[in-house]
Amino acid sequence: MKKRLLAAVFILVWTAAGRAQSPFFHTSGQQILDGNGNPYVARGLVLSGWLIPEAYGLKLNEVHSRNMNAYTDVRANIRSMLGNDDDAKLFWDTYTSNYVTGADLAEFKARGFNAIRVPFNYRLLMSVTNVPDVYLEEGFQFLDGVIQACKTNGLAVLLDMHACPGGQSHDAYADPEYTYWSEDQPGVWMEHGVAVLWESNETYYANTGRTPETNKQRTVDLWRKIAQRYSNETAILGYELINEPYFYTSAGVTTNDMRDLFIRITSAVREADTNHIVFVEGNIFAEFIDGLTPPWDNNMAIAFHRYWRETGYEDGVVQSYLDARSTYNVPLLMTESGENSNPWVYEIRQLMESNDIGCFWWGFKKVDANSTVYHVRKTPDYQYVIDNWRDSPVDPAQAKQGLMDLANNVATTNCTYIPGYFEALFDPLFNVSPQPFADHPIPGLVHFSDYDVGNEAIAYHDTRYKNTTYGGEGWNLGWIYRSDGVDISTCSTGNGYKVSHVEPGEWLKYTVRILHGGRYDLDLCVATTNTDRQVQLLLDGVDLTGTVSLPQTAGWDDWQHTTVTNLAFTAGTHVLDVLILTNSFDLSSMQFDLSTRGFVDSDGDQIDDHWEIRYGGDLDAGADSDHDGLSDLQEYYADTIPTNAASTLVASIIVSNASEQTITSSSSTGRVYFLQYRADLMTGSWSNLQVNVHGVEGVLSLADTNALTAGYYRIGAGRP
Repeated sequence: MKKRLLAAVFILVWTAAGRAQSPFFHTSGQQILDGNGNPYVARGLVLSGWLIPEAYGLKLNEVHSRNMNAYTDVRANIRSMLGNDDDAKLFWDTYTSNYVTGADLAEFKARGFNAIRVPFNYRLLMSVTNVPDVYLEEGFQFLDGVIQACKTNGLAVLLDMHACPGGQSHDAYADPEYTYWSEDQPGVWMEHGVAVLWESNETYYANTGRTPETNKQRTVDLWRKIAQRYSNETAILGYELINEPYFYTSAGVTTNDMRDLFIRITSAVREADTNHIVFVEGNIFAEFIDGLTPPWDNNMAIAFHRYWRETGYEDGVVQSYLDARSTYNVPLLMTESGENSNPWVYEIRQLMESNDIGCFWWGFKKVDANSTVYHVRKTPDYQYVIDNWRDSPVDPAQAKQGLMDLANNVATTNCTYIPGYFEALFDPLFNVSPQPFADHPIPGLVHFSDYDVGNEAIAYHDTRYKNTTYGGEGWNLGWIYRSDGVDISTCSTGNGYKVSHVEPGEWLKYTVRILHGGRYDLDLCVATTNTDRQVQLLLDGVDLTGTVSLPQTAGWDDWQHTTVTNLAFTAGTHVLDVLILTNSFDLSSMQFDLSTRGFVDSDGDQIDDHWEIRYGGDLDAGADSDHDGLSDLQEYYADTIPTNAASTLVASIIVSNASEQTITSSSSTGRVYFLQYRADLMTGSWSNLQVNVHGVEGVLSLADTNALTAGYYRIGAGRP
């Protein structure tokens, strides 16, 4: 007996030691190691919305929300709207090729990601049929290309079966093969799914001939096939066997049923592949890990998802993960999180990485939504698709235009990058100091929605800044534009967004570039149906405006203006604070202009401050900014561009062999011009022929009517 025990111990030790020399990612005790045997903490991005897009990310359930709008149904409905297979194929080919590109992967790597999770629908690789072993080579070749593209960019790949045969959950993400309609409220019918990977359903069986056991075997067989194909691929981090299992014990399904299926899949994988880690996760959106311990494989890790929960140990769930890791000597990996505010993302990342747990982040690209990085623009024709998503008949030509708009606009180069999400993950200053969201030159217009990037209490303070419960109140009550605690809604003015739902004690910071020191007027664009609403502005922490009372308006989209005059600014980069002193008002924008509209020279350099600001800010009168031989003061007099050497007065004649010439020159209003004559450049001096001729914002004619001998002319300019 002792000999057998020693032999078993020797085999386990030898296996662990041998794997440490493996070129593959693998587990070692509580750690994941890379191919060089070094501890590996995943900093991963999920390619959400790509191979298995969800309706909410495309706004397809914005109007018609009673349908589940699972992936297969979305495909069928797009085919129905377009009316033919060719247009449907064109849409999906364009959408897929644009959504993620090699350039995107390179950008993700440069941002700081080291891994990519690829969610896929089993239908990509296996035909929906009762006949076993019907695999789709075209799908596998596509997946080959994805893996190689990630590998080329130094990104590990986590293969995630996001939708399993039959459907591992009743929810849309699992693309369940069976759905039904029920009257949830009087007159309100809703579509529901059934997780027929776990649950028996007579109607489903009658329609398909498939049972839960049929679907389990299909899942086992497909993972065996995947393992056979990729067993030697070193870029693969591992296999996430079933995304977010969700079953009801009331339907007779237990965690033992889930555990048994995981063991069957693992055994099938190991027939062909002993190299890669298998990742398993528990019931109810991968939050709970019951049934996953003790481990049944020595190259296995526990995966979990974290959404809409506390960012610490308050609920005991994260601690249960850590306890399982310690007790069973098994690694952990958070393979999904996000869909929350940027501060929440920052706090969760801190929590996980402080416990050496790698993370994958969801929701990097969406149509017209917050909690994302890349905003996909919604065109009028695509809005037609959304509005008529479940209607019949529709205009197929307009539907095609709208869908092709979407397919082209999902390209990252056509999206709007919204700072905040990636910065919460990688910017070391996110929790230190506010960083500009946009360039805010003053004088100029500053939109209140474009406050600085940074953590709560760093770039802004808001009473509610994260969601910690399922179905809880949102962190951004407008659910638009940015994913911070600041509440942003749409409006009819400015950039289309307003800061709303304000509460006393909240504040926002704006990094501004004051182009020229001097006195400025501030115009606030506001809306409120209430009286006695107030704000205050600070500059670099010092009171700038005192208490500013806001005007009552006729409605929440009726915008009026209030002005604060004669504010003293110094040139340079500064931080502007907006303090919310009362509640119930909306803020659109603040406009800063020099207090004096005519000539103003606050620094005494003889140059109008407005002109200096037009060309970059506080200019030095004696400097030659463009190295054209003319000082900035001379350029001001001529109204030429002081930063462009090619910007000069353009004259038609400067040398003449005849008398009584007319010389033409470029000119500007607000300037006076003079014409001078000289017979010999070596002797004598310039004499005035015409002076104080006002410019005309175009060609100015200056005549020599003195019948002088042949000579030289020059043109100059000055301020009236």
